Amino acid sequence: MDNIIEKYIDSKKIKLVSKNLYIRHLRKLYDILKYEKDKSILLELQTPKEIIQKINEYKVNEKKLSDSQKKGIITLCLILSYSFKPNNEDLFNKIYNEYLEEAKKYNKSIDQKMSKKEKENMSNITIKDLKKVSTNWGRKYKKSLSHFDLFFWLISTLYSNLSYPRRNIYKSVKIIDDETENDNENNFLYMSDNKSYFIFNDTKNKTKFILKVAKNSVFLKVLSIYLRKRNNQNSDYLLLSPYTGKPLNSSQLTKFVQESYKSLGQNIGSSTIRKIFVSDKMKNDTPLRLRKKISLGMGNNVKTQTLYYEKH
Repeated sequence: MDNIIEKYIDSKKIKLVSKNLYIRHLRKLYDILKYEKDKSILLELQTPKEIIQKINEYKVNEKKLSDSQKKGIITLCLILSYSFKPNNEDLFNKIYNEYLEEAKKYNKSIDQKMSKKEKENMSNITIKDLKKVSTNWGRKYKKSLSHFDLFFWLISTLYSNLSYPRRNIYKSVKIIDDETENDNENNFLYMSDNKSYFIFNDTKNKTKFILKVAKNSVFLKVLSIYLRKRNNQNSDYLLLSPYTGKPLNSSQLTKFVQESYKSLGQNIGSSTIRKIFVSDKMKNDTPLRLRKKISLGMGNNVKTQTLYYEKH
């Protein structure tokens, strides 16, 4: 098996789940190209048009790959194309951009296959609507005093009232009150009387980021109630399951986010919220400086944001 992806993954410290997915795509790419597995595939990558044509024509049991599968393999090609950058940036830009344009086509095709109702729901939702959901959960909690309503109030506030919506990274955040507790590896929420901020060390793109939280923010007000009322007072995790009192995994957090925003439609998770945020904030004439700022805050790079989150 070509070890270039192993080297790339090790250098970028990509998480194990993504690593395994990329390796599956790599194996599929070898099958598509009918390539000898003891040779490097990098030379083949220099001809994007030919590779894209072979991916589009490839069949398994007389059935072509789905657009999602094609996009995954093309995304792998995007990643592997970085191998050319140190020695030949012009070649890298040419190859990368060709694969990027093809990935955009698949992404657009997948988006078009969403149900009409789902697309209409998403296109009509704004950041203001997300914040209304949070407000409604607050009203509901004040009437019911239910710890479930309080939890959904916190989740909806977390995803709609901070400067930038992140992915499901909040599942791993721990609360600290001493800045020296930051080990530069894990994710934290530092809280003191004077200031509060998230410290994102363990991120998907491995870019560390400090997300400041305003002292009078709605999020901190809701969080203070939540921390006083939740069942497990000994845990330092930001979020605990309202059922078990234990930290959440990514799948559980996704379900809780979807449940929080169920009043707006089905399956509104962190990715949809991020798309709504970008649609509100980014227009065709948005300056590159602002695009970079938003991308950094959301944990993306500009090209990823253009591909996955902006409307095309």
